Amino acid sequence: MSFDVAVGLSGAELNMAAAAVYHALYPKVFTGSHQADYEGATFTIGIDVTAPPQFNLGTATYQQFTLSLPAVKLTLSNSVTTKLQVAIDAHCLVQDVGGKVSFVPDQISIGKQQDPVTDYLVQHVVAPAIKDMLTQLMSGVSIPPIQVAGVPLSAPSIAVVNGYVIAAVNLAAAGPPPPPDGSFPWPATPFFALLGPGLIQQLAVIATASATNRFSASGSGGNHWGGYNWSYSLSLTSPRSAIAGGDIQLRFTLQGGVSAGVEVLYIPISLGFDAHAAPDPSAVAALQVQGAELVLTVTSMAPFTVYVIPGTVPTWIFGWLITAIINGVTLTLGPLISTFLKNLRLDSLQIPRYSISVAGTTLTLTPANLTTGGAGGMIALTGTASVAPG
Repeated sequence: MSFDVAVGLSGAELNMAAAAVYHALYPKVFTGSHQADYEGATFTIGIDVTAPPQFNLGTATYQQFTLSLPAVKLTLSNSVTTKLQVAIDAHCLVQDVGGKVSFVPDQISIGKQQDPVTDYLVQHVVAPAIKDMLTQLMSGVSIPPIQVAGVPLSAPSIAVVNGYVIAAVNLAAAGPPPPPDGSFPWPATPFFALLGPGLIQQLAVIATASATNRFSASGSGGNHWGGYNWSYSLSLTSPRSAIAGGDIQLRFTLQGGVSAGVEVLYIPISLGFDAHAAPDPSAVAALQVQGAELVLTVTSMAPFTVYVIPGTVPTWIFGWLITAIINGVTLTLGPLISTFLKNLRLDSLQIPRYSISVAGTTLTLTPANLTTGGAGGMIALTGTASVAPG
Protein backbone atom coordinates (compact mmCIF):
# COMPACT_ATOMS: atom_id res chain seq x y z
CA MET A 1 0.00 0.00 0.00
CA SER A 2 1.03 3.62 -0.48
CA PHE A 3 0.94 6.41 2.11
CA ASP A 4 3.10 9.31 3.27
CA VAL A 5 2.79 9.11 7.06
CA ALA A 6 1.46 6.41 9.37
CA VAL A 7 1.19 6.04 13.14
CA GLY A 8 0.47 2.76 14.90
CA LEU A 9 -0.19 1.65 18.47
CA SER A 10 -0.32 -1.98 19.56
CA GLY A 11 -3.08 -3.69 21.46
CA ALA A 12 -0.57 -4.46 24.22
CA GLU A 13 0.07 -0.74 24.74
CA LEU A 14 -3.65 -0.04 24.70
CA ASN A 15 -4.14 -2.72 27.34
CA MET A 16 -1.44 -1.12 29.46
CA ALA A 17 -3.25 2.19 29.13
CA ALA A 18 -6.61 0.54 29.85
CA ALA A 19 -5.24 -0.96 33.07
CA ALA A 20 -3.92 2.42 34.18
CA VAL A 21 -7.26 4.06 33.36
CA TYR A 22 -9.13 1.33 35.21
CA HIS A 23 -7.11 1.67 38.40
CA ALA A 24 -7.35 5.47 38.27
CA LEU A 25 -11.14 5.54 37.74
CA TYR A 26 -12.36 2.52 39.70
CA PRO A 27 -14.88 2.54 41.32
CA LYS A 28 -16.19 5.90 40.05
CA VAL A 29 -16.71 4.73 36.47
CA PHE A 30 -16.65 0.95 36.59
CA THR A 31 -19.46 0.35 39.06
CA GLY A 32 -23.14 1.27 39.13
CA SER A 33 -26.61 0.44 40.41
CA HIS A 34 -29.77 0.30 38.28
CA GLN A 35 -33.50 -0.30 38.84
CA ALA A 36 -35.64 -2.45 36.56
CA ASP A 37 -39.09 -4.06 36.53
CA TYR A 38 -39.86 -7.52 35.25
CA GLU A 39 -43.47 -8.83 35.30
CA GLY A 40 -44.42 -6.62 38.23
CA ALA A 41 -41.30 -7.32 40.29
CA THR A 42 -38.75 -4.56 40.95
CA PHE A 43 -35.08 -5.45 40.83
CA THR A 44 -31.95 -3.60 41.83
CA ILE A 45 -29.00 -4.56 39.65
CA GLY A 46 -25.48 -3.84 40.89
CA ILE A 47 -22.65 -3.84 38.37
CA ASP A 48 -19.00 -4.13 39.40
CA VAL A 49 -16.31 -4.42 36.73
CA THR A 50 -13.59 -6.10 38.79
CA ALA A 51 -10.79 -6.32 36.21
CA PRO A 52 -9.40 -3.90 33.60
CA PRO A 53 -10.82 -3.93 30.08
CA GLN A 54 -8.73 -5.68 27.43
CA PHE A 55 -8.38 -4.69 23.78
CA ASN A 56 -8.55 -7.54 21.29
CA LEU A 57 -7.34 -6.14 17.99
CA GLY A 58 -7.38 -9.47 16.21
CA THR A 59 -5.17 -10.70 13.40
CA ALA A 60 -6.89 -9.28 10.32
CA THR A 61 -7.75 -5.89 8.87
CA TYR A 62 -10.93 -4.29 10.12
CA GLN A 63 -12.22 -0.96 11.29
CA GLN A 64 -13.56 -2.65 14.36
CA PHE A 65 -12.24 -4.46 17.40
CA THR A 66 -13.43 -6.11 20.60
CA LEU A 67 -13.07 -4.64 24.06
CA SER A 68 -13.46 -7.39 26.64
CA LEU A 69 -14.51 -7.04 30.26
CA PRO A 70 -13.28 -10.41 31.57
CA ALA A 71 -14.77 -10.19 35.06
CA VAL A 72 -18.01 -8.35 35.84
CA LYS A 73 -19.83 -9.10 39.08
CA LEU A 74 -23.62 -8.68 39.04
CA THR A 75 -25.92 -8.52 42.02
CA LEU A 76 -29.65 -8.94 41.26
CA SER A 77 -31.88 -8.15 44.23
CA ASN A 78 -35.61 -8.13 44.96
CA SER A 79 -36.98 -10.49 47.61
CA VAL A 80 -33.90 -12.61 47.13
CA THR A 81 -30.38 -11.77 45.97
CA THR A 82 -28.64 -13.48 43.09
CA LYS A 83 -24.94 -13.02 42.51
CA LEU A 84 -23.11 -14.03 39.39
CA GLN A 85 -20.01 -13.17 37.39
CA VAL A 86 -20.04 -12.73 33.63
CA ALA A 87 -17.60 -11.90 30.87
CA ILE A 88 -18.71 -9.17 28.50
CA ASP A 89 -17.51 -8.33 24.99
CA ALA A 90 -18.06 -4.89 23.52
CA HIS A 91 -17.77 -4.78 19.75
CA CYS A 92 -16.35 -1.35 18.91
CA LEU A 93 -15.76 0.72 15.79
CA VAL A 94 -12.81 2.91 14.86
CA GLN A 95 -14.22 6.04 13.29
CA ASP A 96 -12.88 9.26 11.83
CA VAL A 97 -15.22 12.22 12.01
CA GLY A 98 -13.80 15.51 10.77
CA GLY A 99 -10.24 14.33 11.28
CA LYS A 100 -10.90 13.20 14.87
CA VAL A 101 -10.35 9.49 15.43
CA SER A 102 -12.55 7.88 18.04
CA PHE A 103 -13.46 4.47 19.45
CA VAL A 104 -17.21 3.87 19.54
CA PRO A 105 -18.94 0.95 21.36
CA ASP A 106 -21.43 -0.61 18.96
CA GLN A 107 -22.80 -3.86 20.35
CA ILE A 108 -22.56 -5.56 23.74
CA SER A 109 -22.41 -9.35 23.94
CA ILE A 110 -23.17 -11.24 27.15
CA GLY A 111 -23.70 -14.99 27.25
CA LYS A 112 -27.27 -16.25 27.61
CA GLN A 113 -28.24 -17.01 31.20
CA GLN A 114 -30.14 -20.19 32.09
CA ASP A 115 -32.70 -18.42 34.28
CA PRO A 116 -35.04 -16.41 32.02
CA VAL A 117 -35.46 -13.59 34.55
CA THR A 118 -31.74 -13.27 35.03
CA ASP A 119 -31.20 -13.41 31.29
CA TYR A 120 -33.78 -10.66 30.73
CA LEU A 121 -32.13 -8.37 33.27
CA VAL A 122 -28.65 -9.10 31.90
CA GLN A 123 -29.61 -8.46 28.28
CA HIS A 124 -31.99 -5.52 28.81
CA VAL A 125 -30.42 -3.69 31.76
CA VAL A 126 -26.81 -4.74 32.18
CA ALA A 127 -25.89 -4.67 28.47
CA PRO A 128 -27.21 -1.11 27.88
CA ALA A 129 -25.58 0.06 31.12
CA ILE A 130 -22.22 -1.38 30.05
CA LYS A 131 -22.59 0.30 26.66
CA ASP A 132 -23.29 3.64 28.34
CA MET A 133 -20.31 3.12 30.66
CA LEU A 134 -17.93 2.36 27.79
CA THR A 135 -19.34 5.19 25.68
CA GLN A 136 -18.57 7.60 28.51
CA LEU A 137 -15.12 6.10 28.88
CA MET A 138 -14.22 6.21 25.20
CA SER A 139 -15.71 9.64 24.62
CA GLY A 140 -12.97 10.95 26.88
CA VAL A 141 -10.23 9.47 24.68
CA SER A 142 -8.33 12.10 22.72
CA ILE A 143 -6.33 10.89 19.71
CA PRO A 144 -4.47 13.79 18.11
CA PRO A 145 -4.40 14.20 14.32
CA ILE A 146 -1.18 13.39 12.49
CA GLN A 147 0.69 16.67 12.07
CA VAL A 148 3.86 17.59 10.20
CA ALA A 149 5.14 21.14 10.46
CA GLY A 150 4.31 23.18 7.38
CA VAL A 151 2.89 20.27 5.39
CA PRO A 152 -0.88 19.99 4.75
CA LEU A 153 -2.02 16.39 5.12
CA SER A 154 -5.10 14.47 4.04
CA ALA A 155 -7.77 13.07 6.31
CA PRO A 156 -6.61 9.82 7.93
CA SER A 157 -7.50 6.28 6.92
CA ILE A 158 -7.91 4.09 9.99
CA ALA A 159 -7.76 0.33 10.37
CA VAL A 160 -7.04 -2.41 12.88
CA VAL A 161 -4.22 -4.52 11.45
CA ASN A 162 -2.61 -7.54 13.08
CA GLY A 163 -3.00 -6.31 16.62
CA TYR A 164 -2.43 -2.61 15.93
CA VAL A 165 -4.58 0.45 15.46
CA ILE A 166 -2.99 2.26 12.51
CA ALA A 167 -3.77 5.66 11.03
CA ALA A 168 -2.27 6.64 7.66
CA VAL A 169 -2.34 9.93 5.74
CA ASN A 170 -1.04 11.34 2.47
CA LEU A 171 0.06 14.78 1.44
CA ALA A 172 -3.18 16.74 1.12
CA ALA A 173 -3.07 16.97 -2.66
CA ALA A 174 -3.10 13.18 -3.00
CA GLY A 175 -6.19 12.63 -0.85
CA PRO A 176 -6.56 9.94 1.83
CA PRO A 177 -4.72 6.65 1.24
CA PRO A 178 -6.47 3.28 1.28
CA PRO A 179 -7.02 1.88 4.78
CA PRO A 180 -3.88 0.23 6.18
CA ASP A 181 -3.65 -3.51 5.58
CA GLY A 182 -1.32 -6.42 6.09
CA SER A 183 0.57 -5.94 2.81
CA PHE A 184 3.05 -3.50 4.39
CA PRO A 185 5.87 -4.66 6.73
CA TRP A 186 4.68 -2.69 9.75
CA PRO A 187 7.18 -2.47 12.63
CA ALA A 188 6.51 -4.90 15.48
CA THR A 189 7.20 -2.35 18.21
CA PRO A 190 4.52 -1.14 20.64
CA PHE A 191 4.47 2.32 19.03
CA PHE A 192 5.65 3.40 15.59
CA ALA A 193 5.50 6.32 13.20
CA LEU A 194 6.57 6.08 9.55
CA LEU A 195 7.59 8.92 7.23
CA GLY A 196 7.62 8.17 3.51
CA PRO A 197 9.68 9.52 0.59
CA GLY A 198 6.93 11.89 -0.56
CA LEU A 199 6.86 13.64 2.80
CA ILE A 200 10.65 13.81 3.05
CA GLN A 201 10.76 15.37 -0.42
CA GLN A 202 8.20 17.96 0.62
CA LEU A 203 10.29 18.81 3.69
CA ALA A 204 13.30 19.28 1.40
CA VAL A 205 11.25 21.64 -0.77
CA ILE A 206 10.35 23.64 2.33
CA ALA A 207 14.03 23.85 3.23
CA THR A 208 14.92 25.44 -0.10
CA ALA A 209 12.33 28.15 0.52
CA SER A 210 14.14 29.22 3.69
CA ALA A 211 15.44 32.76 3.83
CA THR A 212 18.85 31.38 4.76
CA ASN A 213 18.98 29.70 1.35
CA ARG A 214 19.68 33.03 -0.33
CA PHE A 215 23.37 33.64 -0.89
CA SER A 216 24.49 37.11 -1.89
CA ALA A 217 27.66 39.15 -1.60
CA SER A 218 29.64 41.73 -3.54
CA GLY A 219 33.12 43.09 -3.69
CA SER A 220 35.52 45.26 -5.64
CA GLY A 221 39.16 46.20 -5.82
CA GLY A 222 41.84 47.98 -7.78
CA ASN A 223 41.49 51.41 -9.36
CA HIS A 224 40.59 53.13 -12.62
CA TRP A 225 43.76 51.83 -14.25
CA GLY A 226 42.95 48.25 -13.35
CA GLY A 227 39.93 47.44 -11.18
CA TYR A 228 37.17 44.91 -10.78
CA ASN A 229 33.76 44.42 -9.15
CA TRP A 230 31.50 41.42 -8.62
CA SER A 231 28.21 40.50 -7.00
CA TYR A 232 26.02 37.42 -6.94
CA SER A 233 22.60 36.21 -5.86
CA LEU A 234 22.35 32.43 -5.78
CA SER A 235 20.44 29.71 -3.97
CA LEU A 236 20.14 25.94 -3.79
CA THR A 237 17.28 24.66 -5.93
CA SER A 238 15.86 21.39 -7.26
CA PRO A 239 15.98 19.49 -3.96
CA ARG A 240 16.20 15.72 -4.26
CA SER A 241 15.82 13.41 -1.32
CA ALA A 242 16.27 9.69 -0.86
CA ILE A 243 15.79 7.43 2.13
CA ALA A 244 18.75 5.14 2.77
CA GLY A 245 18.04 2.87 5.71
CA GLY A 246 17.49 5.19 8.64
CA ASP A 247 19.19 8.16 6.99
CA ILE A 248 18.07 10.73 4.44
CA GLN A 249 20.25 11.89 1.57
CA LEU A 250 19.62 15.44 0.38
CA ARG A 251 21.02 16.92 -2.83
CA PHE A 252 20.60 20.40 -4.33
CA THR A 253 21.57 22.34 -7.44
CA LEU A 254 23.24 25.75 -7.18
CA GLN A 255 21.57 28.32 -9.41
CA GLY A 256 21.45 32.08 -9.74
CA GLY A 257 23.32 34.95 -11.27
CA VAL A 258 26.81 36.43 -11.04
CA SER A 259 27.44 40.00 -12.20
CA ALA A 260 30.98 41.32 -12.70
CA GLY A 261 32.96 43.92 -14.50
CA VAL A 262 36.42 45.37 -14.88
CA GLU A 263 37.86 48.80 -15.50
CA VAL A 264 41.03 49.14 -17.54
CA LEU A 265 42.53 52.54 -18.28
CA TYR A 266 39.27 54.20 -17.19
CA ILE A 267 37.25 51.97 -19.56
CA PRO A 268 34.48 49.99 -17.74
CA ILE A 269 33.63 46.60 -19.25
CA SER A 270 30.82 44.33 -18.13
CA LEU A 271 31.60 40.62 -18.12
CA GLY A 272 29.40 37.57 -17.92
CA PHE A 273 30.13 34.79 -15.42
CA ASP A 274 28.43 31.52 -14.58
CA ALA A 275 28.62 29.84 -11.18
CA HIS A 276 27.88 26.23 -10.32
CA ALA A 277 28.95 23.62 -7.80
CA ALA A 278 30.31 20.18 -8.60
CA PRO A 279 29.37 17.75 -7.40
CA ASP A 280 25.97 19.14 -6.42
CA PRO A 281 25.96 20.19 -2.74
CA SER A 282 24.65 17.31 -0.66
CA ALA A 283 24.19 16.23 2.93
CA VAL A 284 23.14 13.26 4.97
CA ALA A 285 20.46 13.94 7.54
CA ALA A 286 18.96 11.93 10.36
CA LEU A 287 15.72 12.20 12.26
CA GLN A 288 16.13 13.03 15.92
CA VAL A 289 13.64 13.30 18.76
CA GLN A 290 13.71 16.78 20.23
CA GLY A 291 11.06 17.26 22.88
CA ALA A 292 7.66 16.55 21.38
CA GLU A 293 8.90 16.72 17.78
CA LEU A 294 10.76 14.57 15.33
CA VAL A 295 13.17 16.83 13.44
CA LEU A 296 15.51 16.34 10.52
CA THR A 297 19.06 17.53 11.14
CA VAL A 298 22.22 17.22 9.07
CA THR A 299 24.85 14.77 10.34
CA SER A 300 27.40 15.07 7.52
CA MET A 301 28.13 16.94 4.29
CA ALA A 302 29.93 15.82 1.14
CA PRO A 303 32.74 18.01 -0.22
CA PHE A 304 31.97 20.19 -3.23
CA THR A 305 33.73 22.87 -5.25
CA VAL A 306 32.26 26.15 -6.46
CA TYR A 307 33.26 26.98 -10.03
CA VAL A 308 33.00 30.48 -11.47
CA ILE A 309 33.39 30.41 -15.23
CA PRO A 310 33.84 33.62 -17.25
CA GLY A 311 32.22 34.09 -20.62
CA THR A 312 34.02 35.75 -23.51
CA VAL A 313 36.84 37.93 -22.16
CA PRO A 314 38.92 40.22 -24.39
CA THR A 315 42.51 39.03 -24.47
CA TRP A 316 43.89 42.39 -23.46
CA ILE A 317 42.16 42.40 -20.06
CA PHE A 318 44.60 41.70 -17.28
CA GLY A 319 44.36 38.10 -16.08
CA TRP A 320 44.67 39.07 -12.42
CA LEU A 321 41.39 40.97 -12.67
CA ILE A 322 39.54 37.81 -13.75
CA THR A 323 41.26 35.81 -11.03
CA ALA A 324 40.26 38.38 -8.41
CA ILE A 325 36.61 38.13 -9.47
CA ILE A 326 36.66 34.33 -9.38
CA ASN A 327 38.33 34.27 -5.97
CA GLY A 328 35.94 36.86 -4.57
CA VAL A 329 32.92 34.76 -5.51
CA THR A 330 34.26 31.32 -4.58
CA LEU A 331 35.83 32.30 -1.28
CA THR A 332 32.61 33.86 0.01
CA LEU A 333 30.04 31.56 -1.59
CA GLY A 334 31.45 28.20 -0.49
CA PRO A 335 31.20 28.96 3.26
CA LEU A 336 27.67 30.32 2.86
CA ILE A 337 26.49 27.10 1.24
CA SER A 338 28.26 24.96 3.84
CA THR A 339 26.70 26.94 6.69
CA PHE A 340 23.24 26.54 5.20
CA LEU A 341 23.65 22.78 4.86
CA LYS A 342 25.23 22.39 8.29
CA ASN A 343 22.39 24.26 10.02
CA LEU A 344 19.61 22.63 8.01
CA ARG A 345 16.76 21.62 10.32
CA LEU A 346 13.34 20.46 9.26
CA ASP A 347 10.61 20.30 11.86
CA SER A 348 8.84 17.08 11.08
CA LEU A 349 6.33 14.85 12.85
CA GLN A 350 4.60 16.12 15.96
CA ILE A 351 4.93 13.07 18.19
CA PRO A 352 1.36 12.19 19.21
CA ARG A 353 0.23 12.08 22.82
CA TYR A 354 -2.96 10.18 23.57
CA SER A 355 -5.06 11.16 26.55
CA ILE A 356 -8.24 10.18 28.33
CA SER A 357 -10.20 12.48 30.57
CA VAL A 358 -13.17 10.97 32.44
CA ALA A 359 -14.84 11.85 35.74
CA GLY A 360 -12.31 14.54 36.54
CA THR A 361 -9.31 12.28 35.99
CA THR A 362 -6.89 12.71 33.10
CA LEU A 363 -4.23 10.24 32.00
CA THR A 364 -1.84 10.69 29.09
CA LEU A 365 -0.14 8.00 27.02
CA THR A 366 3.14 9.31 25.64
CA PRO A 367 5.51 7.49 23.25
CA ALA A 368 8.78 6.74 25.02
CA ASN A 369 12.21 5.14 24.46
CA LEU A 370 12.09 6.33 20.86
CA THR A 371 14.66 5.39 18.24
CA THR A 372 14.83 5.98 14.49
CA GLY A 373 15.58 3.51 11.74
CA GLY A 374 14.11 2.21 8.51
CA ALA A 375 11.08 0.07 7.63
CA GLY A 376 9.64 -0.73 4.22
CA GLY A 377 11.63 2.01 2.48
CA MET A 378 10.47 4.60 5.01
CA ILE A 379 11.96 6.36 8.00
CA ALA A 380 10.65 4.69 11.15
CA LEU A 381 10.30 6.10 14.65
CA THR A 382 9.73 3.22 17.05
CA GLY A 383 9.39 2.79 20.78
CA THR A 384 7.11 2.01 23.68
CA ALA A 385 4.67 4.18 25.59
CA SER A 386 4.23 5.36 29.15
CA VAL A 387 1.06 6.37 30.97
CA ALA A 388 1.03 9.11 33.56
CA PRO A 389 -1.51 11.48 35.17
CA GLY A 390 -2.16 14.80 33.50
